[in-house]
Amino acid sequence: MIKPIHAIKSEHPAYQSYHAFLLGKKEQNLHRSYKQPLDQNQQKQAVFFNQNDYLYLSQHPKVIQASQEYAATWGTGSGSTRMLTCLPIYEQLEQMIAQTKHQAKAIIFNSGYQANTSIIASLLDQRLFTEPPLVFCDRLNHASMHQGCRLAGVRQIRYRHLDLNHLEYLLQKQPYQPNRPRFIITESLFSMDGDQVDMAALIPLAKQYHAFLYIDEAHATGVLGEEGHGLTSGYEDQIDLIMGTFSKALGSTGGYLCCNTLLHDYLLNHCHGLIYSTALSPAVIGAVHQAWQLLPEMTQERHHLKQLADYTRNQLKQRGYDTGQSDSHIIPVIIGDAAKTLHLCRQLEQQNIYTAAIRPPTVPANSSRIRLSLQSNHDQLAVDRLLNTLSSILSIA
Repeated sequence: MIKPIHAIKSEHPAYQSYHAFLLGKKEQNLHRSYKQPLDQNQQKQAVFFNQNDYLYLSQHPKVIQASQEYAATWGTGSGSTRMLTCLPIYEQLEQMIAQTKHQAKAIIFNSGYQANTSIIASLLDQRLFTEPPLVFCDRLNHASMHQGCRLAGVRQIRYRHLDLNHLEYLLQKQPYQPNRPRFIITESLFSMDGDQVDMAALIPLAKQYHAFLYIDEAHATGVLGEEGHGLTSGYEDQIDLIMGTFSKALGSTGGYLCCNTLLHDYLLNHCHGLIYSTALSPAVIGAVHQAWQLLPEMTQERHHLKQLADYTRNQLKQRGYDTGQSDSHIIPVIIGDAAKTLHLCRQLEQQNIYTAAIRPPTVPANSSRIRLSLQSNHDQLAVDRLLNTLSSILSIA
């Protein structure tokens, strides 16, 4: 319970501002807090649609074993930044990722958020150019991508979500200037809407207008594309930089990028998120290394996930729910009002069904939604339980 402002006792005036901010969030139904931990019995009874562990690899015996073995062999911590560690396991993982993605080089980061913010800020550093770069961004890009642009101090030219005609219109409005580089920054699979960019149409557009192409594959890695290697599969040689994460379908934590040797060398010398951060622990590297190797073997899991997602979307639409343009395992149930969305999420939790109540600023105003993240360990019974409970709650409301 948040105390009234007058009850906050501190000599520092900043606390009053912080408290006022929190009160505003509460009044708008946008206040956030941690989930209450569940005991083992509650865990067994619950079904989770709020996890991004799409292939359930966090619980895979081989992944757990590899993590344990790496920790036993190499220790619990890296002991230094990626730039200084001499352990071979980091380069081995980077080489495997680069080879898989048909790129010259790869770099490991501590998180996807850290990767996006620090990479984008480095690429757009205005001190390197005689004129500020032109940066074209899908308006629904992840917060980390917007933050990277803010850190660089550049103005984003935002195009309507997945509207490549609007993107081309904006590109045409800006005459080509060699000293003013163009960048197109987008997710491949969008994390809040579950819809996908048309890679076959985007790439020629970037080429035609001489734009550097940056693709975030966080939610596509492991699930979509050839052998789960993302929507950039087959296009890797036509994309300047591909970023992804280990914290979604790979069931661990961390992020990565793939690029050419020039960009690799540049980022090693300019990307602060890499240079000044202690490297991921060997246990994480072991888990990721094993999970990445398992991806080609998980065709059945990906097929099951797609079928289950198709079934879930169809059932939701038949019952009159708005799922936006989702065509993946990420399915929004768009409610609109933040208070109603939060109330619905809490009522589902009372029935041991856990979802994510997504509200502004994560999504645009009046588009609050229950976000469903399907996993390969879900089955139709779990989905039907969700659907029936959802219908029951909303019919009473």
